[in-house]
Amino acid sequence: MTTGILFLFGFVSLSLALVATMVWNRRLHRTIQTMADDLEGSRRASAEREDKYRLLVEHQTDLVVKVDVEGRFQYVSPTYCRVFGRSEEELLGMAFMPLVFEDDRQSTQEAMQSLFVPPHTAYMEQRAMTVSGWRWLAWNDSAILGPGGEIEAIIGVGRDISERKQAEELLRQSEERFAKAFHSSPAPLIISDIASGRFIDVNARWVDMLGHAKEEQIGRTSKEVGIWADPRQRDEAIQILRKDGFFKEFPIEFLTKTGEIRSALWSAEIIILQDREVMLSLILDYTERKRAEEALRKSEKLYRSVIDNIHDVFYRTDAKGRLVMVSPSGVRLLAYEHAEEMLGRSNEEFWFDPAARQAFLERIQRDGFVADFEVVLKRKDGEPVLVATSSGFYRDEEGMVLGVEGIFRDITERKRTEERLRQSEDKFSRLFKLSPDAISLSDPQSGLLLEINDAYADVTGYESAELLGKTSVELGLFVNPQSRRRVVEELERIGHVKNMEVEFRRKNGSHVLCSVSGQFITIGQERFLLSVIRDVTELRRMQEMMIQTEKMVSVGGIAAGIAHEINNPLGIIVQTAQNLVQRTRPDFQKNIEVAQSIGLDMALLEKYMQARKILPFVQDMQAAALRAADIIRHMLDFSRRSESRRTSCAVPAIVDRAVALAQSDYDLKKSFDFKRIRIVKEYPPDLTRVECTETELEQVFLNLLRNAAQAMSMDESASVDPRIVIRLSNAASGVRCEFEDNGPGISAEVRRRVFEPFYTTKPPGIGTGLGLSVSYFIVTSGHGGKMWVESAPGAGTRFIIELPGNGLRSEEGPDANPA
Repeated sequence: MTTGILFLFGFVSLSLALVATMVWNRRLHRTIQTMADDLEGSRRASAEREDKYRLLVEHQTDLVVKVDVEGRFQYVSPTYCRVFGRSEEELLGMAFMPLVFEDDRQSTQEAMQSLFVPPHTAYMEQRAMTVSGWRWLAWNDSAILGPGGEIEAIIGVGRDISERKQAEELLRQSEERFAKAFHSSPAPLIISDIASGRFIDVNARWVDMLGHAKEEQIGRTSKEVGIWADPRQRDEAIQILRKDGFFKEFPIEFLTKTGEIRSALWSAEIIILQDREVMLSLILDYTERKRAEEALRKSEKLYRSVIDNIHDVFYRTDAKGRLVMVSPSGVRLLAYEHAEEMLGRSNEEFWFDPAARQAFLERIQRDGFVADFEVVLKRKDGEPVLVATSSGFYRDEEGMVLGVEGIFRDITERKRTEERLRQSEDKFSRLFKLSPDAISLSDPQSGLLLEINDAYADVTGYESAELLGKTSVELGLFVNPQSRRRVVEELERIGHVKNMEVEFRRKNGSHVLCSVSGQFITIGQERFLLSVIRDVTELRRMQEMMIQTEKMVSVGGIAAGIAHEINNPLGIIVQTAQNLVQRTRPDFQKNIEVAQSIGLDMALLEKYMQARKILPFVQDMQAAALRAADIIRHMLDFSRRSESRRTSCAVPAIVDRAVALAQSDYDLKKSFDFKRIRIVKEYPPDLTRVECTETELEQVFLNLLRNAAQAMSMDESASVDPRIVIRLSNAASGVRCEFEDNGPGISAEVRRRVFEPFYTTKPPGIGTGLGLSVSYFIVTSGHGGKMWVESAPGAGTRFIIELPGNGLRSEEGPDANPA
């Protein structure tokens, strides 16, 4: 029974366990299903978010990129591809830094470094080469961090800010011009706050007039400085300014630092300066004139004496505009016989233009006084006479207006003089501006540039705004400071220099040889230095080319004679070396027969020759003879004009063949794989065809390509991106061909000798020194063209060829893609 109970108990326990297991399995299944549903929902949500994000990015007008920590593209938006004119396949995996303008790479690199510290964001502005040329882009970058806090990638969002940059530059130039005009103005000028009257800026003329130093005024109000004899005058003027936005010649009285009361005419208007409204004021001091008028009124006797003897015309009218007084000079000026003919008549009869008289009266009514108002009066015979008048109301002791009085001055002759002066200055200005020579006007003491013409800006490579107001020392224009010292010493010694050769440094760092002439001139009361600079680089280059051409003609004749004289013994050497090899061969039947006849063992002879290395010596003789024969061939090519048939040729096709030959050249493959060099071709679509011998030009182009490749291969600091740019363009004479490399460059000494026969900088056994001289002879003597070189150490080398064209246009399209 006990056993049965135990069995029953075990059975029940097992059943309960099975039931519990089934319940747990169901719950587990529901839990897993729930988790699976949640996971699927998360996946769908993530996919939807990714689709939305991609949709947003790909339709974004901003540029969106993703790069790794080394700056290689992992993602580029369609907008970026369109802006840079490249496909996504071209950009992915490529570094972005080569697209950045060289001067902006340092600041870009520094901004990128800030991504490695919290908050892992950076802002930068840079120029980049797009399909539209160099454009300014602003980038907001942020780093994507991995689980361990390390940077996995960088997201950049860019925007084109070129228009903003241009606007900022124009604004800067405008403000700079305004500041120069403001501070150099001969009239007293003030910039102040409209509401408070606080001084913002004043020019030197106002400081001289007021007596208070500039620092005593800036930041303080006009009332604090204490310039007003009657502060109500400012309040009245400001009311007019707020109503009309300007006022002119408002009469005021101000106090100088010494307490002197001065009378002035105040003109002002509202201007915008740095995004705020301010008041620009001009003060015309007429204290002395006013005092003179008061003194005249106090002493009638003196007044009458002055009136009768004054050269200018004094007049007075009553309140109705009738002439009541006129000086004798006025009678003479208007061609009357006596003053009585004029007195009592309305002044309207003496005005040539009624509209001008009306404007004059309106000014008097408004301001009470006019100064230097130009009018045309009518003489008795009806002829016009040009005068300038300063006139105003005159009053009785109670202040009632009695009429108008003033002074007329005949300015006809002055106007003629001014017109002649203006015409003279206009001629000088035209000659100054349009001269093909660079001309500058500078301060003799400081060397400050005050005026330049367009040719001066072209020679130096700077904009006019960058030059004016600076000295040659600040700009670093003189390559050698000793040259500037020689110019200054010559000027101080005899007052002028003439055709002194000086090397200038352009803005881009290149050097230009110039002829400098200069002398001191006086304009008005001031002394200036007038300098004339002429670019003689092309003249010197043409002189060197003429010398080089003469040298080539002489050397050509010598080379031909030497080549013919050497060819005959050289042929004997080659033939003898060949016979020596042939007659010592142990397998040659004739050699065996002769050896047997004299008892010679050919096998022992062969061992002896091998032991003494006689055959390698003979082979060296053969190789040296063949090399000498190659040199002779080059000399003969150099010395004689080719008799090949000339045809009308498309230069791009010849260049392409030369590039293909260079890429398969065995010597170039052995020393430096030419296919590693990036070839950039820039061909215009309408290139002029030339009459030439294709094989000769192909030889010239191949020589230039080989020289560039060998120069870059021997440069220990060679560029990681060796490049040759082949640039073809139409020139006035025909076609211009440029072969430019980014190799080590050449010095001035080597540059002068580079076309000489047998001159080479390559190690022995690599070059004959005839490649460039033959090329020069083919271009100049064979095709009537020009050939020269431009280079500097560390700046690469550019060979330029100009070939005469035949007026026809090539049908080949442009090819500006790197090969």
